[in-house]
Amino acid sequence: MSDADPRPRDSQRARLYRAEGQVGAGRRLPTVERMQAWVDAMAATDWFLARWGARTFDVRPGYGHRRATADQNGVLQMPKWARTELVLVHEVSHCLTPATCASHGPEYAGVLLTVARRAMGPGTAQLLEDAFARERVRWTLSAVPDVRPSVANSRQTAAWASTAGASVGDGPTDSLIAAHQRDPADIEAHRSV
Repeated sequence: MSDADPRPRDSQRARLYRAEGQVGAGRRLPTVERMQAWVDAMAATDWFLARWGARTFDVRPGYGHRRATADQNGVLQMPKWARTELVLVHEVSHCLTPATCASHGPEYAGVLLTVARRAMGPGTAQLLEDAFARERVRWTLSAVPDVRPSVANSRQTAAWASTAGASVGDGPTDSLIAAHQRDPADIEAHRSV
């Protein structure tokens, strides 16, 4: 590891991509506006705010990019082929994982599973976790922050959930709304991994 690249070696990238390929990509979000609305709604949920605080993401069309990319400032480049919920969750998870962790390392994989569980539902997250096991992708929840009590009683998600049309592609899935309203410890069992 050099001073120019503080991240550890990204040794499980190919395995993680293979695992993601075994899971449904979720809804297609064909426009930058739909992707931005989806990410904004996810970032406004009580569950998200309680862990990562107020974060903003800037979804861009990814012109000239062959790959979807994300940076630590929350800029997401999303070329047309990448405009699905799973790719969006993948890129947002890069923004949420500390820069000292491997790009697709165990800490990143844990953040990805956590965000997928909330944004795409527990069924999709379980499929992803099972695919991780098949592909030998290591993961840990050590990079998922604990709940910040000051945010736990926010009403932002309830306001989003009552927005007309919120469940028809303008924001995260209905399962995201339901998931954040459950006990925040619903994935606590994974902490022992």
